[in-house]
Amino acid sequence: NLVAAAAVGLLRLCQRLLPCKPEAAEPLLRGLQLVPNLDPEVAWINAEVIAAEMLALVQAASPHIKAQWAWASACNLIKMTSVRPEAFPVSLEALRWVVNNNLTPLNYVLALEASVWFIERAALEHPKSKVGVLYRGVCQRASHILHQELFTYVRASCCLVLPHRLA
Repeated sequence: NLVAAAAVGLLRLCQRLLPCKPEAAEPLLRGLQLVPNLDPEVAWINAEVIAAEMLALVQAASPHIKAQWAWASACNLIKMTSVRPEAFPVSLEALRWVVNNNLTPLNYVLALEASVWFIERAALEHPKSKVGVLYRGVCQRASHILHQELFTYVRASCCLVLPHRLA
């Protein structure tokens, strides 16, 4: 399908151009907002490929995503692709990579919401299976890391703000 090929091509362009052409970031990332508008059947068929490209994108270019709306698009794509069971592990790995390697104030809440979404989805779809238990465990670890990061941000903020109040 031509539309799916264009979506995958856009993800690949983002992977390659964001690190070396920061001035192209906004139009490229705005294009990501169009990917969830794929026909549901096309999205379902291509979910594995899109998930793999999202994983490659966050690994290659996440430090260059500097807008919250762009992180919202990325997190939405990660969640969207995870609906297909075959794409779920790759989508989860993309979220895990963001949480472990590039958590920022811009994407913290979005990553936390996506982690909760993954946990809830795994719990509903696989309540007693080994797969469900494994996915919930991974998602819960991601949530734990997010909470640790929040504590670090709060503590750092207090250290920056309190000395100024004392002066």
